[in-house]
Amino acid sequence: ILEEDRRVLALAEGYDTLIPSTHNYVGIHAWVNENFIRETSTKIRNSVYSLQKEGKWLCSIPYGYKKDTKDKYEYYVDTNIAPYVKQIFDMYIEGMGIKLIARTLTENNVPTPTLVKKMYMEERGDVCKRQITTTWGAVAIKRILCNEFYTGTLVLGKSKRRSINGKSITQPEDKRFIFRDVHEPIIDKHTFNLVQSIMADRAEKDYRGKKNQTRPNIFAGILYCADCGKTLTSNS
Repeated sequence: ILEEDRRVLALAEGYDTLIPSTHNYVGIHAWVNENFIRETSTKIRNSVYSLQKEGKWLCSIPYGYKKDTKDKYEYYVDTNIAPYVKQIFDMYIEGMGIKLIARTLTENNVPTPTLVKKMYMEERGDVCKRQITTTWGAVAIKRILCNEFYTGTLVLGKSKRRSINGKSITQPEDKRFIFRDVHEPIIDKHTFNLVQSIMADRAEKDYRGKKNQTRPNIFAGILYCADCGKTLTSNS
């Protein structure tokens, strides 16, 4: 900034780039401000940790459920959306691939997760500023199929951050808080476990939706992208 011949004033700290003597305190003020943020972040993390131990759900609610307008920790099954969740699980078990399910839902104008959240916000009288999509994607389908929340199980503390703005890291299962049968399920445990088993089997066989796959993928679940961390898939 000084090399660009610009002037900076920080009234609260009494800093002025035109007064050389104030430059000596920049590092001190920066440390004080950063330390305040760090302490605040620690308090928030501790508060979140305590709520998680009590089984309080803090994140946005999964597709198919709706938060109570009076109690932010309470939620219930949305009877208008839950059938779509069941449909997704049924289609997958019947042999449809994730991309085909997404395309089918889009063609049938099934409301997407972002569209449903927008609807909830407007019901509360809030303005939705987030980007809305009417097209289903494979990621959204897989997130639903792998979410144990639909069986009535609450899994908290799946990830944490080592620093204020640090990268989110996945927590091992023994450090997570798991509460079973705490809310009304949409999918029974047998159906959910069956889907997980089918998904693991398809990963090994390069399944692409209702096609006879015979060539096993020996690298399934082993190779990951070095940049984004997602699983690599083979292409014949």
